[in-house]
Amino acid sequence: MASLKYLATLGTGFQKTTISNGGAGYTSGATSIVVADGSVFPATGDFYVGVGNSDPPDFIKICTARVGNTLTVAAGVVAGADGNKADGVAVQWVLPPEGLDQLRQDQSQTGAIASAVAEKAGNLYLPSDAPYLLRDTGAAFGYWGPLLKLTKPPAATTGFSFVNERLNVAVTPTVGTWHITIDGNGTQQYTAFTDALAGSTYTVEVRLVGNRRVDPTASLWGICIADGQLTTSKYILFGFGQAVHGPFVQYNSQLNTFDSTLLAVVPWLDLEGFKIVEDVTNRTFYVTTHGNPNWVQVFQHAHNTSLTASHWGFFVYNPNAAPNFSGTVLSLIES
Repeated sequence: MASLKYLATLGTGFQKTTISNGGAGYTSGATSIVVADGSVFPATGDFYVGVGNSDPPDFIKICTARVGNTLTVAAGVVAGADGNKADGVAVQWVLPPEGLDQLRQDQSQTGAIASAVAEKAGNLYLPSDAPYLLRDTGAAFGYWGPLLKLTKPPAATTGFSFVNERLNVAVTPTVGTWHITIDGNGTQQYTAFTDALAGSTYTVEVRLVGNRRVDPTASLWGICIADGQLTTSKYILFGFGQAVHGPFVQYNSQLNTFDSTLLAVVPWLDLEGFKIVEDVTNRTFYVTTHGNPNWVQVFQHAHNTSLTASHWGFFVYNPNAAPNFSGTVLSLIES
């Protein structure tokens, strides 16, 4: 997992030897140092060596490989003044400030799960392609989780605005998320919170957790696309029907005018993620469940069907008899 070595092999004592190059010593700027006993250093991985009999050493180099008693080092120095050194001059394992910075990175790495290599107990690895937190035992990884890589919503809702703003409706950035609230009182209308799309082809991906109290007149909520930012604009709504537990896609010729069902509600519990991808051929709708990194296609139609989208955002339909709605946007991507 980590490439930098920090600690000596237990029980071997102080990690120090001397230059021993048959009388040739070490030449300033060289990329190798021949020592008397290379075994005091790691056989693999990167580490820092200090050269010189003083304390601190005269200069520090990073070593990238060791074969026997020959250390492969960078030509430049990390610290100090490079210079010629004779046989018998001390070479020791050191940990400069640069190593401490690297230590922070190596203790908690990220990347493809296949790239994780167990090395030191206590190190953490956050895979970019799997829903786990891995903890190194020194010989293998323990799996914790599931965890997901999320894209934190912006600190402010700049660019977004309400369409058909209702009484006591709000979207509030809160501790790295957005909190959506709307009262159940009032007329039975949709409220949208939208922003302009970056282009005619796009991907919008949101993880949105809403309340799930079952009620005959309960809320609908999710993401939407529209050809404008008015109540008279056309809308496609893609979301969760709380009372019937499942995703749906519908077309509204105006925000509050239901026109047609594009995807009837599919029974599906614990939905968290909604994604729309529009390319030059199709508009495709995906869902995923809580804690799941994988997306499932639930609907697709031709590019620009029903409307040519210029805006996207969130919507809530909360009838006057329904409980107050609250939801949390955990992750938000628009590209």
